[in-house]
Amino acid sequence: FFACGYAGRLMADLGADVIKVETPGGDQMRPLPDPFEACQRGKRGIVLDLKTPAGMAAMRKLVATADVVMHNWRPGKAEKAGIGYDALRAINPNLIYAYLPGYGSTGPKAKLKSFAPLISGFCGLLYEGAGEGNAPVPSVFGNEDYNNGFLGAVGVLMALYRRHATGRGDYLECPQVHSSLFTTSEHFLDRDREIV
Repeated sequence: FFACGYAGRLMADLGADVIKVETPGGDQMRPLPDPFEACQRGKRGIVLDLKTPAGMAAMRKLVATADVVMHNWRPGKAEKAGIGYDALRAINPNLIYAYLPGYGSTGPKAKLKSFAPLISGFCGLLYEGAGEGNAPVPSVFGNEDYNNGFLGAVGVLMALYRRHATGRGDYLECPQVHSSLFTTSEHFLDRDREIV
């Protein structure tokens, strides 16, 4: 839940008018004051209950004039809530829809929970952090969340540039697993755990 907030903060730092939409129950990251405050700087905030007609009406008004909508819900949740790509594109055809899931929108791991330590293990960061010849360590700070926010923000900037050139909105997907692969891009292991 940090990547989208951080991506939005980077865009706010660049001058974008970022509106953080929060549920009535509050952002899950609020109990972590340092990370929460670090990635919310420069934003405006609104509480919307998308399970109510009034909340959906307010969301539609926001989307109608928005340049970008970004979220990181698990696959299918946005569509169930009425804020999937097709639903929002019908409101605003020029919209950039940025989706930052854990493992992507499809595939065998798509609906799994995604937190930095899990992604670290999946992408070999725990193996890399241990050093050659050692068993994987239980924790390595691989910056998956920061890198996913960074890559998401860069992707949005690229999509906005493309929209400026073509006049068309777009769908952008930047999974957290990609940010971990970016972190370990100096080498990869093949299926036999050999360095490629």
